[in-house]
Amino acid sequence: MQATLSCNEEIVNALLEREVVDPDSKDNRSRTLLLSADSNGHEGLVKILLRREEVNPDKQDNGGQTPLMAPASRGHNGVVKMILERQEVTPDKRDDHGQTALMSAHIKGNKRVIELLEPLEAAQPKRRGRAQNPI
Repeated sequence: MQATLSCNEEIVNALLEREVVDPDSKDNRSRTLLLSADSNGHEGLVKILLRREEVNPDKQDNGGQTPLMAPASRGHNGVVKMILERQEVTPDKRDDHGQTALMSAHIKGNKRVIELLEPLEAAQPKRRGRAQNPI
């Protein structure tokens, strides 16, 4: 949806209210509207989308990226906080390269995001799979 890329909150809100578009639909790369909006740090659009129950804040794209990963990597603290408020988010979910949002934040040196994610990821039960040290 082009309105998310141009950050036009009024258009997105109108389309969602009129049920013209499925707010959790995916594009040809399997990216949801939420993933597109949060990748660019559009806090207003993220807030609009996260208010809707049908939006899955943990849905992965073709590369395994979740809506939490891009803003964590780019240091969009406000977006990270909003996503983490949804209970169904799995903070330690891995993409197709075995990376978590925390690992991406470490690589980019986003200290505030690291402070948000470290306690959450540490509290998650450890799963078997590719283990990588985020540092």
